[in-house]
Amino acid sequence: MAETADAGADSKKGDTRNPQAKELYTRAGELFEENKFEEAIDLYTQAIRLDPIYSSAYFNRALSYALINRYDNAQKDAEKVMELEPDSYDAPYVMGLINEYQGKYEEAKEWYEKSLAKNPDYQQAKIRLQQLTAKLGNQQQEQQVQMPSMMPP
Repeated sequence: MAETADAGADSKKGDTRNPQAKELYTRAGELFEENKFEEAIDLYTQAIRLDPIYSSAYFNRALSYALINRYDNAQKDAEKVMELEPDSYDAPYVMGLINEYQGKYEEAKEWYEKSLAKNPDYQQAKIRLQQLTAKLGNQQQEQQVQMPSMMPP
């Protein structure tokens, strides 16, 4: 992943040098683990205000938004992560989740494939892609069974 030249960036990708932003991020993570997604979003937002290139905060906020069905917000944050970290394989994975949650399975499949193109060993993306491919295959089979034959008897 490319290093960011901004003073807010840390040597660890996605991290921050701003201790206040880091503290907010940590507290948000605790709320996320407690399934308090709205409260976590508020703290991730505060962290982002303190460090506008804090890609980890954008990433976790995107995931939080997706889990409460606020897909437009989730997509914007995932896109911001991809802008800040073009080599990120997590952000395309989250884009896959967002699309899958909305029933956009073909788009989700493409995003999981993009994630795996950046990191072929990314197990979460592999599993989601396998499950989705199986689901799509089953849907196609069901559609074929439901379509009556147009051949005369």
